[in-house]
Amino acid sequence: MTIANTIIIYNPDLNKKKDEIRYGLEWMISGLIQVILTLMVAIPLGVVTEAVVILISGAVLRMFSGGAHAKSYFKCLFLSLFQIIGISLVVKYTTVLNQYTPVFLFLLFISVMIMFIKAPVLHKKKDMFNSKEKRKLKYLSLFTFGMLFASGYLPYLSDFKYCIWLSLILQSFTLTFLWEKILSYGEDFKYKRFIKEDI
Repeated sequence: MTIANTIIIYNPDLNKKKDEIRYGLEWMISGLIQVILTLMVAIPLGVVTEAVVILISGAVLRMFSGGAHAKSYFKCLFLSLFQIIGISLVVKYTTVLNQYTPVFLFLLFISVMIMFIKAPVLHKKKDMFNSKEKRKLKYLSLFTFGMLFASGYLPYLSDFKYCIWLSLILQSFTLTFLWEKILSYGEDFKYKRFIKEDI
């Protein structure tokens, strides 16, 4: 990334941390794009608060737990947008979720088990962490999961409880092998079709 290279040129003592700087900048820029795009879609639909709560909950947990990525940045971006807006609309304009609280609590229990077993799931940045640092990220993931779950019972956030809970469930799902297969399905399908046409 040009910005990272510029930083290193003017701060050569940071050369050893070039990968960390690049990753941090990529995370910030992609996060900013997602926030802007989410707000652009959420405002006309009247679900701004719900979308922001879901976005923040998922992003904070993902910061520690990691998760599978699509090969295409835009595929990942629009899939996340679809999930955020979809959940926001369901929470805002339906009351059906209140009937299934025990189901959500069960799914949250499964989610925390997934988090305990799988987190952190690191891809591009996996070589940047040793085993001790990965263990620390696991504990931070579990702590963050617990804090976000509990925040759904706070006075000002209780109306957005299902936004937070569904965000936690979805984020834990991104740690699974099944989610990796779902994300890679489009690329695999195109590749197989391309090979078949060549033959």
